[in-house]
Amino acid sequence: MTAIPEPMSLAEARRLEALRRLNILDTPRESELDDVAALGGALLGAPYAAVTFVDDTRAWAKAVRGVGDRRDVPRDWSISWHAICSSDGLCHTTVDELPALAEHPAVRGHDLRTLAAAAISAPDGQRVGAVEVGWSDPLADDGAVRATLRRVAAHATRLLELRAEASEYRRFIELSPDAVLVLDLDGAIELANPMLAELLRLEAPGEVLGRNFLELVAAPDRARVAKELARVLFARTPAAQLDMRLLRPDGSTVACDVSAGHLRASRRSLQLVVRDLDERIRGEEQRARLSEQLAQAQRLDLAGKLASGLAHDLKNLITVMSSYLDLAEGSVEDLVPSVGTEPIEPILDDFEQLRRAVERAGSLTTKLMQFARTEGSTDEVDLAKAVESVRTLIESALAPGVRLQIDLPDDLPPVRADAVALEQALVNLVMNSSDALPDGGTIIVRARLTDNAAASGVTAGPRTPLDEGRRFVRISVIDDGTGMDQETLARAFEPLFSTKGAARGTGLGLPTVLAFAQQVDGMVDLHSVKGEGTTISLLLPAEAGESAMPDRHRPIGGARVVLVDPNERARRVITEMLQSAGYRVLAAADGEEGLRLLREQGADVLVTELALPGLPGWRVVQRARDERPELPVLVFASAQAPDRVTDDVRTLVKPFSNDRLLRTISELLPE
Repeated sequence: MTAIPEPMSLAEARRLEALRRLNILDTPRESELDDVAALGGALLGAPYAAVTFVDDTRAWAKAVRGVGDRRDVPRDWSISWHAICSSDGLCHTTVDELPALAEHPAVRGHDLRTLAAAAISAPDGQRVGAVEVGWSDPLADDGAVRATLRRVAAHATRLLELRAEASEYRRFIELSPDAVLVLDLDGAIELANPMLAELLRLEAPGEVLGRNFLELVAAPDRARVAKELARVLFARTPAAQLDMRLLRPDGSTVACDVSAGHLRASRRSLQLVVRDLDERIRGEEQRARLSEQLAQAQRLDLAGKLASGLAHDLKNLITVMSSYLDLAEGSVEDLVPSVGTEPIEPILDDFEQLRRAVERAGSLTTKLMQFARTEGSTDEVDLAKAVESVRTLIESALAPGVRLQIDLPDDLPPVRADAVALEQALVNLVMNSSDALPDGGTIIVRARLTDNAAASGVTAGPRTPLDEGRRFVRISVIDDGTGMDQETLARAFEPLFSTKGAARGTGLGLPTVLAFAQQVDGMVDLHSVKGEGTTISLLLPAEAGESAMPDRHRPIGGARVVLVDPNERARRVITEMLQSAGYRVLAAADGEEGLRLLREQGADVLVTELALPGLPGWRVVQRARDERPELPVLVFASAQAPDRVTDDVRTLVKPFSNDRLLRTISELLPE
C-alpha cells in the first residue's frame, strides 16, 4: 500500500478541484448511484456496499446498500480513501491490518472484518471516490473480486462522465443565443433557457417548465406542429424544420423558425431550437438595405472618379483660356495711350463676356468634381457670397410650398474653408430640411459670430479640441418640419444611414457635412425634436480679418521660379504670365527635370502640379524640401487638394486667375 500524500500537495489540489466541479457532495441522493451500490453488493455477496466520495477531510457515502445512514466520516476511517491513494486505485484489506477502519459506523454495525474498494474517477481522470464493499468474514485478496469491483467502479466512473456531460449540456443550453427547449416523452417542457423567456417576454424560463409545449403554440398551428413533432419523436424523420407562431402572455404571437431533433440517448424526447423569424426577416431586410446603399455609394464613387478624370483635363484648358484672356486684356489696355479708350471699349466688353463664360465653365467643372473630392484647398470665404450661390442653385429645387429665408448680418468676418465644400455642405443641409417639410414651410439660413462654441444638441467633431479663445461663425439651417426621434438622432452622422429610402437618400449627406467641418477644425451641432423641427449648425473658425491684398505688380526683384507642369499649353501660359510680372521662370515637364533645375540653378519658389508623370508632385515637394527645408512651395491641384504634403505648402485648385496666382506667389516670398 502506498503512502498517503500530503493534504495540500499539487496532486491533491487538482483532485479536490475535480471533485468540486462535480458538485456532488452534500446533494440529494441519485438513483443511478444507488443502483451501483446495490449492484456491487449483489455481485460480490457483500452485506455492505457504498459509493463514497472523499474530500480533504471526510468521506461521504453518496449511496449505501445495507445501511440507511449516509453520514460522513473522517477520511482515514474510509477504505475508499486508501483506494484513492493506492498506486493501482484498488485496496483490499482487513480491519486488523488497518485498525482505523474499525471506527467506521458501517464496520461496527455489520461487524465487518474484510473491506475492499476500487477508485472511481472524474471526467478529467482525477480519483474522487470509490466503490467500497465489506464482508463479515476474513477473505483473502482474490483476483476475481478485484476484477468485479473494478468493473463496478468503471460503471460508476461512466455515470460521472454522463453526469458532467449533462451539466455541460445544460450550461450550453443556458448560454445559447437561441431559445432552446427540451421536452419529455409526454411533450412537457423539462428544460428551457433564458433566451426562451426573452423571446416570449416571460420573467424567467421556469414559468414554462412542466407545461405541454403545444400550449405555447398558436391554435391554428397546433395540429400541424403536433403531427410533425410526433414524426420526429418516433424516428420517422431524424429532424424537422418548422415554422409556427408562439403565444406570449399578453396574447400576442411571434413568428418562429423551430428546429426539432430526437434525443436518442436520454429519457427526454425532443430538443427544440427556436429562432425569432420576425427578427430574422428584419435582419434580412436591413442587410438588403445596406447592400443597396453600398451599391449606390459605389456607383457614386465610380461617377466621382470618372468626373474627376474629366475635370482634370477641363481645368487645364480653362486655366490656359483664363490666363491668355488676362494677357490679351493687358495687351489691349496698353494701347490706350496711343489710340484712346473709345476704340477699345467694345473689345474690353467682349473680353468681359468671355471672362464670365470662362468663370462659368470653371464653376461647372468644379461642381462636377464634387463627387470625388475628399478634401479641398482652404481660403478665406465670404459667407454672403457662398449662401447666395447656394440660394441661386437650389431655390427652384425646393419642395412645393417651401420658402427659403436668408438671415445674415453685414459684418460677418470670412471663414477659412474650401468654398466649394462649404457650398456643398449648405446644399445638403437645405435639401435635408426641404425633405422634412412635406406640407411646406420655411427654411431659415442664419449666421452669427460667436465666442461660444458650446452646443445644444448632438455634436460631432472636431478632430482636435476647439480653441476656447477663438471666435466662430455659427451657420444654422432651421426648419419646422417633421424632426427626428432619439434613435434617429443617435445615428444621424452614421455613414449610409438614411430614413428617406433607397430612391431618395444615400445616407452620405450628414457624414459629408461632418467631414467638411472636421477638415477646418470646426464642429456640427444637431438639435431636433420629433414633430417640432430641426436646427443643424456648422461652427467654423472665423478669420481675424481681411488679409492684405498684395499688389500683383509690386517689385519682386527678379525672383526665380521653378515651374513643373506636364501640360504644355498650361506650362507656356503660366510661364508668360509670371515673366510678364518680372519673374525669371525655369519650366519643366516632369518632376525629375524640375528637381534637376532646382539643384543646378536654384530658385526662390517651387511651383508644381500634383498630377505628374513618373514622380508624383507630392514626392517632388518632399525631395525638394529634403534638400532645402525652407523653400517656399505652391502646388496646383486639378482633381483634388493634396493629402500627402506638409501643412506649410500653399495650394491652388485649377482653374485660377492671374491675379490669384501672382498674389499667392508674392505671399510666399519674403518681404
